[in-house]
Amino acid sequence: MLQGELTDGGLFDIFQREFGFPGSPHFEAARSEFISSCAGYAVASFILQAKDRHNGNIMLDNRGRIIHIDFGYILGISPGGNMGFESAAFKLSYEMTQLLDPGNSRNSEHFIRFQELCVKGYLAARTIADQIIDTVAMSEGSKLPCFSRGGSINALRKRFHLEMTDSQAAVYMRRLIMDAYDKWTTGVYDLIQYYQNRIPK
Repeated sequence: MLQGELTDGGLFDIFQREFGFPGSPHFEAARSEFISSCAGYAVASFILQAKDRHNGNIMLDNRGRIIHIDFGYILGISPGGNMGFESAAFKLSYEMTQLLDPGNSRNSEHFIRFQELCVKGYLAARTIADQIIDTVAMSEGSKLPCFSRGGSINALRKRFHLEMTDSQAAVYMRRLIMDAYDKWTTGVYDLIQYYQNRIPK
């Protein structure tokens, strides 16, 4: 496991230090692992509405895969009394786009692959939406904060957009990706965490 927030430098710098220069086999293998794991996280994070995604809750393993911890805020609740700082469907910060989309063209081969994996993941999740919803619903009677406001299960169901065709759902996921891309509210939340908790941006 890499040291995450204890490591100086940005994500791109960390990758170069750990895996070599961009274009080298080791770096590109790690980037590929990052892209795949980031796509899986994006879909799961959107469906379950995982929040509090500051850099202290995001780690990398020694293969370049992104690993998320601390899921105390899910299914519609977020820090700060749901003030909506994390308005993107999932975190796709500038640091992350440096690896996912070199040059920030939104049309690089890496970013296209990321989008394709997100779409495939979302479409696959839709095929088992009922099982996911039923599993979550088993905890609805608990006293977990995510169920305290009511409507969590209905909101979860809506995020699958089962009324859409697969083609429509694919377009929808691509829109979520573009909206999340280096969204300013994501940067603001990281900035707040830096000043309040000294968690590196």
